[in-house]
Amino acid sequence: MEFGENLKRLREMQGISQAELSESLGVSQSIIAQYEAGAKAPNVILAAKIASTLGVTIDTMMQRKEGA
Repeated sequence: MEFGENLKRLREMQGISQAELSESLGVSQSIIAQYEAGAKAPNVILAAKIASTLGVTIDTMMQRKEGA
């Protein structure tokens, strides 16, 4: 799942922990871990909030890797 991979990559690039991100979004740290693992996907509203928090667009969050 591209969203989870992008979420983890962007979060780590900004030096934000799962706990810090979850606190700013008002969700549990475990849900962030599940998104990153591809076990769950956020609804559109939360996906937009995640993208905004990370300073990117939803399109960026949903991008597939080259060659995928």
